[in-house]
Amino acid sequence: MGVNWQKREINFDAEVYYKWMENIVGNYLYPSNLYQSTQWYDIIEQGTGRAYGLDFLAQYNVVGFQLNLKYTLSNAEHSFPSVLNGLWIPANYDIRHDFSLDGSWTVQENEQKKKWFTGNFALHSGIPISLPTQSIKSMNPVVNEENYQFDFSYLDYYSQPNNARLKLYHRLDFGFHMQKKLPRGHRTWSVGVINVYNRQNPYSIYKDNNGNFKQVVMFPIMPFASFKRSF
Repeated sequence: MGVNWQKREINFDAEVYYKWMENIVGNYLYPSNLYQSTQWYDIIEQGTGRAYGLDFLAQYNVVGFQLNLKYTLSNAEHSFPSVLNGLWIPANYDIRHDFSLDGSWTVQENEQKKKWFTGNFALHSGIPISLPTQSIKSMNPVVNEENYQFDFSYLDYYSQPNNARLKLYHRLDFGFHMQKKLPRGHRTWSVGVINVYNRQNPYSIYKDNNGNFKQVVMFPIMPFASFKRSF
């Protein structure tokens, strides 16, 4: 359900939603239990889910310039009989706050050519992850530890699945685009920079041999160039 308001160059839109899900499949076994099963269907089960939230959009649009502001406040949860006796836990894709600001500025436009700048800033809450809350020294002897996929010298204890979140995610992108009309279609060159200020957004978290948590970063600052031909 939503409401929309427009006046000249300005547009506001707000919507609320609620979704109920049944017979969803998931794998919320603790990581330390995954290696105990040899069949994929032993670690998959069915449960229920729910998602609800608020979407907000504000737009400003004049000739040669457009600005869009988007914000979502949401909650996504799952429930499985074997996990905490069916209590609700955050879904893997649960993002509480999601904010973005993007715009474009056209500096030249006619029947043959178009040149414009684009910018985008994105910020959202970290996604849920499962991290051990305690590590217990194992009584099992370690023999040829390097030959095992798992380190049996300690056992990790997890209070519940998705009991932590990654750090706040944010980044800024800029681009410049040149389009030219051809006898058939268009060709477009684009250059720019992704993650302008080199934000170290974590992709995942792991524990090193000393028991310290480390993050994996996938996309640091990255220039790009692209060519597109349309017919």
